[in-house]
Amino acid sequence: GHEDIDSDRYVDLIAERLEHRDPVTRFDVAYALADLGDPRGRPLLITALADEQRSWDAVTALARARQRRDVLLRAELRERHRGLKH
Repeated sequence: GHEDIDSDRYVDLIAERLEHRDPVTRFDVAYALADLGDPRGRPLLITALADEQRSWDAVTALARARQRRDVLLRAELRERHRGLKH
């Protein structure tokens, strides 16, 4: 619906900041994208695993992104299954 288009546009605006010159900002953007279930910041988060100061936050963001993806996948499968029953 209309809300999806708006939210996609806002996520795109956030993702543009992955190119920011400040590495802290880039990391925060990657973290936020992971929270939103958007994979575009994943490479940056994986790189941050080697950074002592950022590694735990990177692990947390990657885990949350995976959980969110799994929840969305289960919901989609439930909907498909419901559609087959009717």
